[in-house]
Amino acid sequence: LQSMLRGVVQGGTGTAASLGGKEWGKTGTTNEARDLLFVGSDPKHQWVIGIWLGNDDNRPTRASSAMAAALWAEIVRASDAASG
Repeated sequence: LQSMLRGVVQGGTGTAASLGGKEWGKTGTTNEARDLLFVGSDPKHQWVIGIWLGNDDNRPTRASSAMAAALWAEIVRASDAASG
């Protein structure tokens, strides 16, 4: 299962979350892009982090779940920078 989810980050819809390690995750976008999701794991930190992006009034967005994956990677990178 981890191998399949690693493929999402290495060459699928979650490539924006790639950090060059063994991270894995799953993207998701609801109808009309109302919700943009990424749930990913960084084994290096033993973390699982979920990202939800959307409008609180349920309006459609103009983005994709790749934006949520990119935010996930930014959070993990920022944590590395802050601790290192």
